[in-house]
Amino acid sequence: MVANRSGVSFQCAGDDLGLASLHPRSSASYLIACVRNTGAAFALHAGDCLLRKRNSENEVNWLTRSHTLANVFEDVPTATLALLPAPHCLTRSFRLSAFVAPDIGEVGAEEELLIATDGFWADLNSQDQIRFLKGQDLHTPTCGDDRSLLRIWLTGEAQGKRVKLSGHENMYVRDRQ
Repeated sequence: MVANRSGVSFQCAGDDLGLASLHPRSSASYLIACVRNTGAAFALHAGDCLLRKRNSENEVNWLTRSHTLANVFEDVPTATLALLPAPHCLTRSFRLSAFVAPDIGEVGAEEELLIATDGFWADLNSQDQIRFLKGQDLHTPTCGDDRSLLRIWLTGEAQGKRVKLSGHENMYVRDRQ
């Protein structure tokens, strides 16, 4: 059981180890994407997991921005943010002690979508990101961030499109098809 500031108590589902009471100020970054086989999609996110779009020419367009102290007052480009000393100070995330509203946005899934943790976008340079996308195993420092990536794309003709996924071993994926 955890009590928030308003005194409301709640039980965290699946918290058999009592982690919520041991770490009441802990937080987690998340990105939730709902992709329909029509190509329509929306994303909810808080923290430093990011969503980006990649087209057939490997051009990248970041669709979300990291909720970190480094870019509170101005929108710092993701490539620059990765080089700054404060990318890990989260300003928005999932917290047990209080609700923090996520950013919500509509995105199109006509091109490949990538959901990436900060271990991917902040710790890897562009060449290593491409190598990681191709499935090459890259060294992760012992104290390094989680490096996870989920690729989402549509296949098939207009009437029979299907959402495809890869690289989701470290991600929670629910397929409702």
